[in-house]
Parts: sequence; C-alpha cells; structure tokens
Amino acid sequence: MEKKYQEEENNPKENYEEENNQGESYEEEIKENEENDESKNRLKNTTEKLSKEMKNGKDAKETKEKQASRKIKMGLYYEAHQLVKSVLIRKWNKKQIDNCVTITNHFCLKFAKVKQYALLCDLMYECCVMLHDNGTAFNVDYAKKIIEIFEACPPYSTEEKYKFMNKFIIWSTTDEYILGYLGFHKSIGNAYLLEKKYSLAHNHFIYLDDIDILYNIICSWRKEAYPSESDFFVLRTTLCLLVLGKIKQALQLIVKFEPDLDKKDVSLPIQVAYLITCACSYKGVELYEDVKYKYRLILNYDPDFQKYVSIIDDTIFERRNHNFFSIFQNMFA
Repeated sequence: MEKKYQEEENNPKENYEEENNQGESYEEEIKENEENDESKNRLKNTTEKLSKEMKNGKDAKETKEKQASRKIKMGLYYEAHQLVKSVLIRKWNKKQIDNCVTITNHFCLKFAKVKQYALLCDLMYECCVMLHDNGTAFNVDYAKKIIEIFEACPPYSTEEKYKFMNKFIIWSTTDEYILGYLGFHKSIGNAYLLEKKYSLAHNHFIYLDDIDILYNIICSWRKEAYPSESDFFVLRTTLCLLVLGKIKQALQLIVKFEPDLDKKDVSLPIQVAYLITCACSYKGVELYEDVKYKYRLILNYDPDFQKYVSIIDDTIFERRNHNFFSIFQNMFA
C-alpha cells in the first residue's frame, strides 16, 4: 500500500494530465448543452415568428405558392404540382380567374425549365376546364400566355401538349373565331412541322390563309409517299379548302402545283381538283355532278374524299343546312 502511494507521489505529471482530461470532458459537455439550448431557442423563435405571421393575417395561399417554388428547386416536382393545383382550386372557387391564369402561367414555365412537361400539361388542361366551366369568354391576352407555355414544350417532349391545346381551341370558338383562335392553329401547326408530322400540321394550317405554307407542307408530305400518290395530296387539300369555303385559296394552291392547266398531261387528281373548284366558284351544279360521276374512281381513292364531297354538297350547293361548327369538329377527326 505504501509502495503504491509512493508510486503515485512519484508521478505527479500523470495525475495532473488525468485531472486535466476530466476537466476538458466536463467543459465539452457544458458547451454541447449550451449549443443544444441555443438550437432549441432558434427553433422556438422561428415557430413563434411563423405563428405571429399567421395571426397577423399572412395569406396562406401565398405560402403555398412559395412552398411550391421551393419544392421545385428541391426537385420535389409532384409535391409542387399538387400544391399549385390546390391554390388554383381555391382561387377558382372564389372566381379569381385572372389569378388562376397568372399562377398557371408562372408555374408552368417553371416546370418547363426543369423538363416536367407532363405536370405542365396537366395544369394547363385543368386551367382550360376551369375557363370553360366558368363560362369565361375567350381572351386574346390569355391566348398569348397559353401559346407561350405550349411553345415552351420542345419537339417530341410530350403528346399531352396537343391535348390541352385542342381543348383551348374549342374554348376559343366565338362568332369572330368560328373555327377557333387562328393563333392556336398556327402554333400547333408549327409544332407538328418541327416533328415532321405533315398530315397533322396540314389539318391546322388549312384554317389559315397561308397558301405558301400549305404548298411547302404538301411538298414535304409528298416525299413520304409513292410518286403515283403525290398529286392526291393536292386534291385532298383542295377539297378541305372548299369545305371551308376557301374557293379562291383552293385555286391559288392548284396553280402553284400546275401553272399550265391547259396542257394535255395534267394529272387526274389535279384535273379533278381544278374542275370541282371551278364548279364551286360558279355554283355549276351540272358540272359538279358530271365531275363527281366521271371521276368517281379518283374520288373513291380515299374514304375521306367522299366525306369532304358530302360536306361540299351541303355547304356550297346547299343541298342541306349544315352546322358549320359541327363541320369544324368532325372534318379532321
């Protein structure tokens, strides 16, 4: 025992270091407790601040919009999408239509930047449903925002972008735009052209009075067909223009493809296109019926041709009253 005591007495340095280490351990523990207390205080202050803001009447909807923006930055796209939809529903229930359109535009452009096109299209479709169900009249300012969002979707990004745009076309039909807003048709047509979907581009540019673009579309479209079929594209477009009452434009298109219509070797499809256009121009019933009979094999080449001829019967030769909006909805179905 005395020996052990002597050894401890003989090693005062070791005893000091041990006591010093214990002191440092206590200091660290105290420091850690202080940090925890400080963290708790910060959390408490933040909670109190948020509570105070809510009590002071801070708009909860604004908070959701900020949350949605933050979640987009964090990559939580679906959660952000759901928050935006909840904001839109509340504002729509309060008939705050302008706010709905503005918020939709704002967040759709954000979704476009992060390539979340499916979420973007869903918001746009819901926005159109709201406008339609609310009986909101067509508005050119709204249309410009809609086109901006549609064109933010690059080629081949999603087919859903056409779904919401076609919905907006129906919403935009008015006495002034009986075929739907032409700006929508032009934007959709350009998008289809970029994707080389010529038949679908054709079905929208047909509503515009731009013969040059129709000519270019048909030229590109014909390259995908057999040479023997190429002039049937001209006949198809001519019939579509006649259905819409665009007789002058139909003749201009025919002349672009065949400037010399008096020569002997004009192809049969272009002959039919020209003769039917002339009959429509002068409302020559006998010529019209004669062409339909003599060139029936050409007009039976495509089932759609008979559909177009039937509508021409109704609209130009007034065989029967026809709802023009119904034509618009069904002609290119």
